[in-house]
Amino acid sequence: MKRRPLADLAAAVDDGDVVALGGKTLHRAPMAFVRELARRDVSDLTLMGLANSMDVDLLCGTGQATAVHYGYVGFEALGLAPNFRRRVEADEVDAREGTCYTVATMLRGAKQGFLSSPSPAWRGATCWT
Repeated sequence: MKRRPLADLAAAVDDGDVVALGGKTLHRAPMAFVRELARRDVSDLTLMGLANSMDVDLLCGTGQATAVHYGYVGFEALGLAPNFRRRVEADEVDAREGTCYTVATMLRGAKQGFLSSPSPAWRGATCWT
């Protein structure tokens, strides 16, 4: 596996891209990468993740995220992610809530080249709309 600087990875993200973020709420979030994205002039991002926190909240706070496919976005016992919540309530972020399983199934389907999710839970829904 080839290693690349985080700045190079962030530079590969273009306006309108879909970015899948790993981690589990406040643990193992890819914050160094997310901070590199936040420093860039990139916009209209669709974020995907199972259980996110600071990562999604930061990109919502900078105005770079316009849609989020998620199972959960919050700070566990500390409450909901404030930037995410504010932007969703203002209709500035398209919140596409699902279960962690359905988001994982969407990611798996996209990796395998499917445009729609092979899950009965998402019958008729496409991965990106």
